[in-house]
Amino acid sequence: MPSHYDPNKHHRRSIRLKGCDYTTAGAYFITLCTHQRECLFATIEDGQVQLSLFGQVVQSCWLRLPQHFRSVELDAFVVMPNHVHGIIWLGGMDCRGEAFVSRFTTMSKGINTNASPLPRDGTQPGSIGAIVQNFKSVSTRRINQLRKTAGTPVWHYFPAPA
Repeated sequence: MPSHYDPNKHHRRSIRLKGCDYTTAGAYFITLCTHQRECLFATIEDGQVQLSLFGQVVQSCWLRLPQHFRSVELDAFVVMPNHVHGIIWLGGMDCRGEAFVSRFTTMSKGINTNASPLPRDGTQPGSIGAIVQNFKSVSTRRINQLRKTAGTPVWHYFPAPA
């Protein structure tokens, strides 16, 4: 665990749904922040986002996700100075029908029929967690190669849910 995280000081809770299977087909809204909110990816000039070299790396890594995960299709995505927002479709955008609708209608009634126990041996392959881990790892490696800072954090660290 990174030395900057102290569970006695940092009381962040996961916003993930307990027991939810994050390999289920549908749309997932992702927000990822830089380490210590550093404005690493872009500047704002005349109201427009101007990507830095590191922001271009992040954008390139994101756009390549479907090449590495065949169940992934990308929707809206934006790189901001110290964070990114994106929507990932698991199972492709053709999952906008039944899987997507039933997931949210059942959850609004307090029932999550798509939830299933998660494996206890780490991140499940093909899950949103695995995709995000891959994206963060690849983009961090490339950024640190460019700035010659091996091992330096790029992304904010959120501890795994208990």
